[in-house]
Amino acid sequence: MDKRLTAIAELTREGVTVCDVGTDHAYLACHLARSGRYGKIYACDLNPKPLEFAQATINDQQADVILLQSDGLANIPICDDVIIAGMGGELIAEIIEKMPCGFKKNPNLRLILQPMTKQDDLRQALHSMSYTVISEQAVYENNRKFTIIYAEGEKS
Repeated sequence: MDKRLTAIAELTREGVTVCDVGTDHAYLACHLARSGRYGKIYACDLNPKPLEFAQATINDQQADVILLQSDGLANIPICDDVIIAGMGGELIAEIIEKMPCGFKKNPNLRLILQPMTKQDDLRQALHSMSYTVISEQAVYENNRKFTIIYAEGEKS
């Protein structure tokens, strides 16, 4: 796994249910599942082709990952750690905004976000939706900087 995905994996909390939104090849989901440190691991993607790649990775690694086709989190059971990585900040914000109510009401919800573009737009959207950025970190790989944002919802 590359440095970017490894840094994201290190932000997930042990013992919780995790979802990797836009999983693509499911490398991160398989890494998490094979560690044995988590509850259920869900991986989802909107399009069938990435799901085929993901299924091949899951089969090859014999990982216990539940693969689902979903537009964002629409078809996903409630999870505690939600990873949305490798897409633009505006799309990530849209996925969070459309998140089912059950996710928003989960007091244990944490968002691990890695926008490829428009990081400032994502930060502003998180603020407007009452999410608090807990931490940010930069990961450098192949002469490129990746920002990883760790956020949680407003506590009632």
